[in-house]
Amino acid sequence: MKKTTCLFTMFLFFACFFFAPALQAQDLIRTIDKREINCKILKVTNTEIQYTFAENKQLHEASIPLDSVDTFKYKHFKDEQSAQTEKLLYSPSYEQIMLGVDVGPGYKFSEKDIDLHPVGIPESVSSKGIGLNVGASFGYFLSKHFGVGVRYSQFNTWDSFYGKTDSLQTTPTKINNNTFTYYLGVSGLFRYENESKNLFIAEASLGYINYLDMLRNNGAFLVDLTGSSIAGYFKLGYDLRQWKNVGIGFSVSYTLCFLNYMRMETDSRSKSVNFNGESGENLGRLDFTIGFRFYK
Repeated sequence: MKKTTCLFTMFLFFACFFFAPALQAQDLIRTIDKREINCKILKVTNTEIQYTFAENKQLHEASIPLDSVDTFKYKHFKDEQSAQTEKLLYSPSYEQIMLGVDVGPGYKFSEKDIDLHPVGIPESVSSKGIGLNVGASFGYFLSKHFGVGVRYSQFNTWDSFYGKTDSLQTTPTKINNNTFTYYLGVSGLFRYENESKNLFIAEASLGYINYLDMLRNNGAFLVDLTGSSIAGYFKLGYDLRQWKNVGIGFSVSYTLCFLNYMRMETDSRSKSVNFNGESGENLGRLDFTIGFRFYK
């Protein structure tokens, strides 16, 4: 009898020794097909999660590919009783925040020259040409693939031509033509991460553009052209991850916008111009950019 009691006590001791970690500090893995695994997570790598679990009074080790995991949480269950009552709180296994800064060349398409005669300048000006685009973006991902964000960009062109500043001038003079296009919009985001942890990014945005065209005669104020309109923005990009939370992004984007209204201002005159059902001033632009990405 004493021998049986001793053996039973030893069995209880070893059972508690081996199974207590599994019962007292249960972790949780939830797969993308909604399966839940109560276990003890041993190691998380770039490709899989290694864990141990209790089944039929024995401990087993296993692993699951990281691509099959939706979320996982350490010490989700403190014991068997709390496991039944504790509210499920899942920590996403994907990065939720993405910050980006970009810079690169762009080409602005312009279908027409703007006539400056309404403000007494016998010239026409075109705003098309190559310029520099600088932008910043913030993205918040609601799932592994889809998110929302905010985007800001500024596009500048610098040009010059020789023309007359008034009808009495006989000799053309140099006129500098500098344009500034400011965009602010909200975005819908899609991303796909490959096996190398690099990201394919697609973005569609709707926002507002402010446009400024500054004409200067040897540095002196000549005329300002201003306008604003609703605009669309579309981007395709590829991010090369350099470190866990830092990457370098390459992207091509197109901005779609037409100005149907423009205001011209000189020192002595101010004139509003409506294009009266015409196509308007085209602010369409194609950009090629490179930048840094920060993930968290």
